[in-house]
Amino acid sequence: MASRTHTRDSAAEPAAILALAFRAGLANKANGNKFAVEPAGEYSDLHRGFDLVIHKGNRRLLVDVTTSKRSMGKKIARTVEYAGNGGHWVYILKVEWQDAWDVFIHPCFGGAFGQLRDGKPSSLEQACPEHGNKCELAPRLLDFSWRINRVLADDRETEAHEFAMEVPDPPF
Repeated sequence: MASRTHTRDSAAEPAAILALAFRAGLANKANGNKFAVEPAGEYSDLHRGFDLVIHKGNRRLLVDVTTSKRSMGKKIARTVEYAGNGGHWVYILKVEWQDAWDVFIHPCFGGAFGQLRDGKPSSLEQACPEHGNKCELAPRLLDFSWRINRVLADDRETEAHEFAMEVPDPPF
């Protein structure tokens, strides 16, 4: 996978980043919103505990993607400690590895993910740089992003629900 982002721990992280960047582009086009998704740089990933940032206008949500229920406690403790020391809260997003894997193994995933850069907010209206939204990757990304979006939208205990991205009429 040739991209200009650092090496990630699991397939879930880049799959979630790409799915959300695609969803941001579709939500912006459909609703005139100002969403973008920014892959975290290596330092932020390793030392600040987040994998991506969801931007909505001038607001942002730091997100740590995980597939493991076992690591949730450790990740929550890390974000509480970091926030207690004056840092930002990090939203822990649990995704199913099977959903991420279905996106990650698609032959066009590498080219699509290669459009993204660490530290640069992006929103993509086309799933694949070669085939556009006619690519089989597009419905996979939309499905995975829908599942992630439901988690965000249903979380009324945090500000995460404010970063849900509605896509009423997908272009395919």
